Amino acid sequence: MVDGEFSLKDYSPSTHLSVPPVAGEVGTPRPYHVRHDDVVMLLLVACSVLLVVVIGRSMRTVKNHFKEFFFPSAADDNDVPSGVSPLLSFLSAMTCVMVALCSFIYSSSEQGGTFVVSSNLAVVAIFFALSVAYLLLKGAVYGMVNTVLFGGKKTLQWSRAFFFITALEGVLLFPLPWVMACFRIPVQNGIYYFTFILFLCKTLTFYKGWSIFFRQKIFLLQFFLYFCALELAPLLAFGGVWLILAHFLKVNF
Repeated sequence: MVDGEFSLKDYSPSTHLSVPPVAGEVGTPRPYHVRHDDVVMLLLVACSVLLVVVIGRSMRTVKNHFKEFFFPSAADDNDVPSGVSPLLSFLSAMTCVMVALCSFIYSSSEQGGTFVVSSNLAVVAIFFALSVAYLLLKGAVYGMVNTVLFGGKKTLQWSRAFFFITALEGVLLFPLPWVMACFRIPVQNGIYYFTFILFLCKTLTFYKGWSIFFRQKIFLLQFFLYFCALELAPLLAFGGVWLILAHFLKVNF
């Protein structure tokens, strides 16, 4: 071949042609984080505003409940108000909301915010329904057993203490979903805080149950069985149902 002439043998697609990059290729999606979820963050803000307003307008009632729980008098034991106050009922419902939000944040961090349910708000609602069912069922069991064993007055006194502890748990859990949603703290730290609050509330439950029903030392074994059957066993059952529910909500690839 003469220099300068072109030959088909010199043509090679791999050496003379370069494929241009394809425009619009899908990149790596940004990891899910709760603070980027407008619906969940709006729910957090709404709960925060509602909680602050209700507690701010009911400070006198809050003080009376604290005094009744931690510093009961003989008059309080003899004259127990009928029913549970609306404030304790509202704060107990807020406790279920806090548990639902913490459950959602933990589950979304474990599985990248992907659930079999398309709406994240629906996932929060499912966890909320589970928490409400647990609270109502445990309260009903407590009411039936205590009425049979101890009578109506002590049962009513315990019901007010039970809902006070539940409300206190929600108030103490209130900062946890905010911190987990707005800051990149390890989920393990959130579990530690949740466990500490749970342990504190169970300790208060143990103390109040002993002071209301079992003040004599001879009933120590009976109270231990009572506490395990009506407090620890339902808690373990709730944890098992929660794990099963979280597994079914998870997308398995």
